[in-house]
Amino acid sequence: LYTAIEIGLSNFANRKEGTPEDKLDKEQNNIVIKNSLFVRDNYAYVKIVFDNILYLKSEGNYVKIYTQESNHMIRGSLKSTIDALPQNLFFKTNRSHVVNIKHITSIMPAEVKIGATILPLNKDSREELLSLLQTL
Repeated sequence: LYTAIEIGLSNFANRKEGTPEDKLDKEQNNIVIKNSLFVRDNYAYVKIVFDNILYLKSEGNYVKIYTQESNHMIRGSLKSTIDALPQNLFFKTNRSHVVNIKHITSIMPAEVKIGATILPLNKDSREELLSLLQTL
């Protein structure tokens, strides 16, 4: 059953008539479909809705995805993970962190706060983030 489900998900992601939103990230073995991401967790694929992602953190060859319910570690670079996410919803604050704009509670000169979590913010990224938020 597990193999049949995995083959079905892979075939769905690799279909030729798929939209750009429906794609398989070969490096990470994760599937992006519409407003969610399926990440491999041991022998299962776990669905993560984009709106539930708080932020992402690069940890060497891995990316840790922090959500409202739990955390998931996936193999791959932060850049390839960002490419699979909607550009209008996620913002790179520095070289190792990406935040979900919807969950930002405050922006300080060198930090972004998401709930009780404080993440570093580059000076150049701060100006870009503020201008992005003004256009929303």
